[in-house]
Amino acid sequence: MPAAPLPANEEQRLAALMSCNVLDTPPERRFDDLTALAARLCDTPIALVSLVDSDRQWFKSRHGLHTEQTPRDQAFCGYAILQGRPLVIPDATADPRTADNPLVTGEPKIRFYAGVPLQVSDEEILGTLCVIDTRPRTLDDDQLNDLEALARQAAAQLKLDRLNCQLALTAREACRASRAKSSFLANMSHEIRTPLTSIIGYADLLATEQTHEAFGSQDEIAETIRRNGRHLLALVNDILDLSRIESGRLTIERVPTDVRRIIDEAVEIARPAAESRDVRLNSMFDAVPARLLIDPVRVKQIVVNLTSNAVKFSAAGRVDVELGYDAGQQSLTLVVRDTGIGMTEEQLERIRRFEPFSQADMSTTREFGGTGLGLRICHKLVKQMGGQIAVESVFGQGSTFTAALRAEACEADETIGHTAQPPAVEATEVPLAGAWVLVAEDSPDNQRLIRHHLQRAGAEVEVVEDGRAACDLLGPMPDLAGYDLVLMDMQMPVMDGYAATRWLREAGGTLPILALTASAGASDGERCREAGCDEHLPKPFEPAQLIARCAAHLQGNANAWRRSA
Repeated sequence: MPAAPLPANEEQRLAALMSCNVLDTPPERRFDDLTALAARLCDTPIALVSLVDSDRQWFKSRHGLHTEQTPRDQAFCGYAILQGRPLVIPDATADPRTADNPLVTGEPKIRFYAGVPLQVSDEEILGTLCVIDTRPRTLDDDQLNDLEALARQAAAQLKLDRLNCQLALTAREACRASRAKSSFLANMSHEIRTPLTSIIGYADLLATEQTHEAFGSQDEIAETIRRNGRHLLALVNDILDLSRIESGRLTIERVPTDVRRIIDEAVEIARPAAESRDVRLNSMFDAVPARLLIDPVRVKQIVVNLTSNAVKFSAAGRVDVELGYDAGQQSLTLVVRDTGIGMTEEQLERIRRFEPFSQADMSTTREFGGTGLGLRICHKLVKQMGGQIAVESVFGQGSTFTAALRAEACEADETIGHTAQPPAVEATEVPLAGAWVLVAEDSPDNQRLIRHHLQRAGAEVEVVEDGRAACDLLGPMPDLAGYDLVLMDMQMPVMDGYAATRWLREAGGTLPILALTASAGASDGERCREAGCDEHLPKPFEPAQLIARCAAHLQGNANAWRRSA
């Protein structure tokens, strides 16, 4: 007996059938009414709503038949779904497809069959509404039209089932996401308010006339404020990174990079925390080329996140950072292995989803802190770099994170590094002595802070509140206005820094313009450069970093320090 061939889209068809969640469900009147009406209109003893599964045909509704299912290789309906239009077999004993079918030679001794496909989309047919008789016969046009109309109603019910399943799944996902976000917001509130409490409280101590000696010296209080401020900055950076990644606005670079140096730098960032927890931190390299085409910033971010996580969940143990390279696959493999607390199977399953706002469980968050954003960021970055990340863990013994990244080895003559930077500047007590600097910044607090640092470095400083004032001060010939350098905030009222910089460049100005902005993404730096800025310095910045960048641009500018003579 020849079984009906499988449809070309069988996998898609079965997925559509599963999505209705109707197989092996109890009888329902909405389908039973249709089979009863079909049997009466077509004058047949049997009518079925038959759903064709991978290895059987299962009857959602059966009128005049007690069997719940039959093997698929015996299904007349297999031919109906294959041809996608009504199938009528007047005499099954005379049709080569069905003559020796056990349902014809044995019970229920089928002689006549007419089936209309249950089509839920242009390409998805789940089964048939069919009528069966034990004597040879046919249907007139009216009967066939009635059967097709009833089949459309049965298909509509299946579409409704699928839609309801999708809505239920969406509702469950929305509830789960809502719970995760609520948990995240509560945790984030704690993570933000805790350092803010220290910052505000210790700043109040500095503002009082007498500081209680129990809180330490002013230097110790200032360091507490700085430490908590950096923690807040790290939180903000994580949130912004995730936002850019999720919206597809994060670009990945591929530049020749000494990846071993990047790994060493990342490991050193985690070393103080490791030493404080008595954790041995080691890095190992296995046949890694001297230079690879990767994004050094993002690779370093991945290593820092994974290594810091490993250290956080270990105590008096060991964290190994291993790096290997497969030249054939052009794949860089990063393994971060710890001997920490490990995870249960349930916790591991949660982590493997790499969902945002999620940690192993709330007890982990309470005991160890953190927002759960780091692993999501790592997962997204690895995927954007053409790789995959996996995790294995044994409760009480430790965890291993493995990231494989696409990374081509560089040719021998390719150079390591990013875009060329201005020449390095020798450290002096007054590195900006004699320089006249124009600062365009709308925040009074930032104005005072920037002026203070520049003047301590020896510069003469003029401050304006917006881009229009900067353009008016520099005039139609900016290079002759007497200033050696412009520090330009990019978001200001009246005229922002982008428009002001473009105006100055169009006026022929060549003096260095250093962009100051709280937007810290690669695309933000590119936007500043497109406007005409020489460099992009994100806020907040270290005072030494600000002075070093100013001095470098002044030293690299042939017209700089004209007034120093």
